[in-house]
Amino acid sequence: MTPTTPSTPTRGGLFWPVAPARHRVGARLFRTLVGLGFLYQFGILYGQRAILFGPEALSPYDDFVAMFGTAHVSLLALSPSEAWFELVYHATLLVLGVWTAGFATRWTTPLVWLGVHTIHARAADIWDGGDNLMHIVLLFAVLLDLRPAAAVAKESPAATHREEEGDAAPVRVRDVLHNVALLACAIQVCIVYVVAGITKLGGKYWVNGTAFYYVLNSNEFGFSRSLAPIIWNSPVVLSVMTWAPVVMQLAFPFVYLFGSAMSRRVLVLTAISFHLGIFALMGLETFAVFMIAAELLLLSDDDYAFVRRVFGAVRSLPARFRGPGRHATDHPDRPDASGASGPGTTA
Repeated sequence: MTPTTPSTPTRGGLFWPVAPARHRVGARLFRTLVGLGFLYQFGILYGQRAILFGPEALSPYDDFVAMFGTAHVSLLALSPSEAWFELVYHATLLVLGVWTAGFATRWTTPLVWLGVHTIHARAADIWDGGDNLMHIVLLFAVLLDLRPAAAVAKESPAATHREEEGDAAPVRVRDVLHNVALLACAIQVCIVYVVAGITKLGGKYWVNGTAFYYVLNSNEFGFSRSLAPIIWNSPVVLSVMTWAPVVMQLAFPFVYLFGSAMSRRVLVLTAISFHLGIFALMGLETFAVFMIAAELLLLSDDDYAFVRRVFGAVRSLPARFRGPGRHATDHPDRPDASGASGPGTTA
């Protein structure tokens, strides 16, 4: 089999894992966005940490300890000491900061999972759903190579060009483990989508195209009452905005795993746009951030190169429309760079 180069897109999200590490750019973006999401989540609750997560929290501590080993393995169940709680909480914040910055990711990734699980398990009912996906994906991420590009380059002289060599680069055990974990993350995201889509099909409001009306009209998740009627007063718009997520979720595993490179890019970027809408319109900030982070992980390095080329082409459009005409510095009535006066000025 002839090795492919980074410029040769992989058809579908499935690939043979015995290859150089893939999706390195997505892995770094995943680490950064997830880390920032958890730091934000725990940061905004910092002032209420004792009443939510401490030994005297709203959730009875004895019941929490009784579930240790079955529902969770939270470190907070090991001691009812207030000092222990403060140590664990602040150590989790410290580890998250180090991990988000990209330091010692091989060792800090399992600590991030443990710290996040420890805090989340103490108040399991207050989160918005993105935490469930992250608890699973972070377990897989223990095997991902989440190091910054600079750290990879410093590993050895050969590693400096490893990412540029693509499938022609030598394969290491670490690369194979990274790729296996990457496939596990992709399959987990596909499962989330298809289960969500199937679940929606069981709801009559999703089937009849009116579910988005109730989302818009919700006191908990709705948005501007002045904008919402624009959508729900149009049956076509309302139906499209209700059915489009269902179609995307049901199609996601098939298009991502078996579709062409272009269809995969369109699908993942559509999913990211969908969660940006949830972020802006429903106020589920961390849920949207964690889902987008998982979706960024699914884009290959070729996909990111394609997106950069598209943005570069869009940015160059104004210059193309201006054509080969004179630049502002070529105006005859303005001094040139040397300070000489043009013909329209007086010496």
